[in-house]
Amino acid sequence: MRNTSTTTAVTAQTTSPAQPRSRGLVMSKRARSARRLASLLTTKSGTYVRVYYDRQIRRYRVVWTNGPDAAQMFTFAVQAAGDVSELDVATLLWDRGTTNNNHK
Repeated sequence: MRNTSTTTAVTAQTTSPAQPRSRGLVMSKRARSARRLASLLTTKSGTYVRVYYDRQIRRYRVVWTNGPDAAQMFTFAVQAAGDVSELDVATLLWDRGTTNNNHK
């Protein structure tokens, strides 16, 4: 007579259920902090803010249109620095654009 309990135990170990796959790309802590900073700055300034990594210059860039000037936006970022510890707000580039809504 054959011992089937050993065979069953070995089979159970080798046929574990499939591991769940992550969806999309894995986001770094720094990228997550950049998104968090963009959200905080958008809320605080009342204008849409984007924070992204500029690969050409290898730095994070903060971009917005109209709204507060760069000095005020930097002040908001300094206030939020504790919530985005992976980013050094002093090294970010600040790019404020303007639009002319007086089209004729």
